[in-house]
Amino acid sequence: MTAPYPLSPKELAQFRWQLNELQEWAESQAHRPSAKVGLLADCVGNPDVGRTYLVPSVFAIWNGDKKWWPVMGRQHSDSRFFGFEAQHYHVDMRFLPRLKIQCTALFECDETDPQKAFRKGVMLLSASPLQVNSELNQVGLHTPVPRRAKCQSAVVDMAAYRDFSAKAQAEMAATLPPAKRGDDGHFICPHQGFSLKQISPDEQGQLVCPLHGLKICAKSGALS
Repeated sequence: MTAPYPLSPKELAQFRWQLNELQEWAESQAHRPSAKVGLLADCVGNPDVGRTYLVPSVFAIWNGDKKWWPVMGRQHSDSRFFGFEAQHYHVDMRFLPRLKIQCTALFECDETDPQKAFRKGVMLLSASPLQVNSELNQVGLHTPVPRRAKCQSAVVDMAAYRDFSAKAQAEMAATLPPAKRGDDGHFICPHQGFSLKQISPDEQGQLVCPLHGLKICAKSGALS
């Protein structure tokens, strides 16, 4: 049986994304034992893929949709290193469906290869945070509240974003003080005060801050 009309790659991706959202909604309505839901704030190291957590979330417009979005860190502006004045949150892409990230690259730059689309999608979404401006979220952004969300990826792949913002990365590493440990013993990124408690060291023994990609030595706190 054939479709009544052929779908373009963009139309097919949009259909898949809408279906994914419907499936997510259905899962959110299903009864789950509370023991299976973890509090993300209590997580040490990378969250477990497939597990549901209570994740800080904000209801706002982002990437063309008005809904609840998982966010990381506090609301801030990035005027010093990035020249970005708008108040914003960074969306926690560990809790975004992979297809959503891929569709962003497909719509913005017609990238149809799944792996390349995911990498480009991370870069595009990282460079476009959930923000307040003259067109979006004019009344401001509320304080995050915990909402259920399933972990889709243990880490945020910041490699493409670091390539995109190499100059700012180098300036941050050269001018900011080394990271210090908080009261809980975990390092805090010296840029925007983001706790790295939920980040595991990479193969080079570095903690990569998921807000802006700053690399921090997991032993000494030195920046690179």
